[in-house]
Amino acid sequence: MSKLQRSRVVLVLLLAVAFIPAGALVYLQYRSLSQVQQHMHQALFASLQQAVSGACVEAQNDLWSWYSRALFGPEIHEWLRRRNIRRMQNVAETTRRICPYVSIFFGYRLRPGAQPELFVFRPGAEGRSMDLSRSDRVEPQLRHFVESLHETTAHGYRALIDLDGERQQVFLHLVDDDPVEPKEAHHLGEVGYYGIAIPGRVLAQQYFPGLLQKHLSRLATTYGQIPGDRAVGAIFDERGVRQSISEEGVTSSFPVQENLIQEAGVLPGWTMRAGFPTGALAASDNSEFARNIAIVLLIAAVLLAAIVSLGVATAREIQFSRAKTEFVASVSHELKTPLSLIRGFVETLHLNRLAAPSQREEYFGIIEAEIQRLSDLIDTILDISKIEVGLKRYRPESVDVGDLIEETLAHFSPELERRSFAVNRQIEASLPHAHVDPRAFSQALLNLLSNAVKYSGADRTILVKAARNNGNLEVSVSDRGLGVPKWEQERIFDSFYRAGNTAAHAPGAGLGLALVKHFARAHGGAVTVTSAPGRGSCFAILLPLPHLPLPQLPLPQ
Repeated sequence: MSKLQRSRVVLVLLLAVAFIPAGALVYLQYRSLSQVQQHMHQALFASLQQAVSGACVEAQNDLWSWYSRALFGPEIHEWLRRRNIRRMQNVAETTRRICPYVSIFFGYRLRPGAQPELFVFRPGAEGRSMDLSRSDRVEPQLRHFVESLHETTAHGYRALIDLDGERQQVFLHLVDDDPVEPKEAHHLGEVGYYGIAIPGRVLAQQYFPGLLQKHLSRLATTYGQIPGDRAVGAIFDERGVRQSISEEGVTSSFPVQENLIQEAGVLPGWTMRAGFPTGALAASDNSEFARNIAIVLLIAAVLLAAIVSLGVATAREIQFSRAKTEFVASVSHELKTPLSLIRGFVETLHLNRLAAPSQREEYFGIIEAEIQRLSDLIDTILDISKIEVGLKRYRPESVDVGDLIEETLAHFSPELERRSFAVNRQIEASLPHAHVDPRAFSQALLNLLSNAVKYSGADRTILVKAARNNGNLEVSVSDRGLGVPKWEQERIFDSFYRAGNTAAHAPGAGLGLALVKHFARAHGGAVTVTSAPGRGSCFAILLPLPHLPLPQLPLPQ
């Protein structure tokens, strides 16, 4: 198995290890969110039920308060006993101020041996006034209602009856000489009854909507945001017909309901119901669920990215460590080879084992070349060490790039001739001077030439070009050798890295291109590669050129 395959296997295993806990986390969170939604529904509906119960209790208290404040008190009994119509009218107007929904106030006065008198007061045209309505159309209905009462020991009687063409809630209070309740079996000194009638329609349309909004609006205060941004309430009569709704134009299934008044005889069978706008709960659930799942997925993605990053970093660290190990082995070989040659030739010269005197100069030349090779290798290692610790310094100066290229090629020509390479030059005439470190420039170009020699195939032609390109100086070295795959073209500039198809082809430490990249970047430039397996490579160094002033042209005459 190759290094690339091993790296891919490690990465796949890391991804599998990352996906399993991430997937488990998402699944568990999904289950947890479903349960949270159920609990939220229960809490919402419990709060909705509590709001409805609170509204029902307040409605019952209000109705009892209207009835008791209007009709209780012995001081008003005397006006019915004395048949004081003006005083009874005052009581009726006070009642209307207490309960503005009253449609009828009446006094029912008993007369021994004669038909009871009935005084009916209706709202007048002016403000809170109540006017006596003589021979009112509701008198027969009121007489029938009072006469059909089953008298008890209580003072008050309540009933929802058909009156004046609609359903009205009637409150009746006994007027007698016995203020104590419960009374004896027989009332003492019965005078008659005071009564009020409130239309159920008026209560449903004018009183209950405001009461519902008051209690349901507290849900938003408690929960911050509720489905549909509001709760909706409605009043239904004893036949199940909706009489009013807290907000017109809004529909709901009204899953929460409660009997409107618990007291017998007061709006019997009427219910108060509440719910959320149709579809609001499902939309809120979907939105909340999507938001929570998005957060979970984001956390899982971050976790996955962290694990993958850790895995990739670990894989790179392992590969880097392996590359360093290979580098040590390669450098040991690179050092050992020239040292063995030098030792052999020195021993030959020392023992004077020469076939001919002319060999002396030849051997000295080989020794000098190997020493230079050792020196270059040591300089390369020192340069990389300085780069890694940030101590590498360049001494740029203005140089003629064309001349510098020619000097570098002349220095490398023995190696080119020994390996039978031909170098084609395409150097633009009159190249401007560049501000670079000449020694570092020559070393970078030598590294590119050395790679071209190492990794060329049967076609031993190298092209060296230098030209201006969009304000930059471009110096490139092209060969027709092995080439570099696309996916490796970024990594070949890393220290100690060697492309998979070149590592076994020629010895090396994987440092040359790293030095070229550092040189180019340190001078404000860049290095690029254009390559394909089997079609060769073109490495180009781009260096910024100084801005030259425009030539001074003579002014026209």
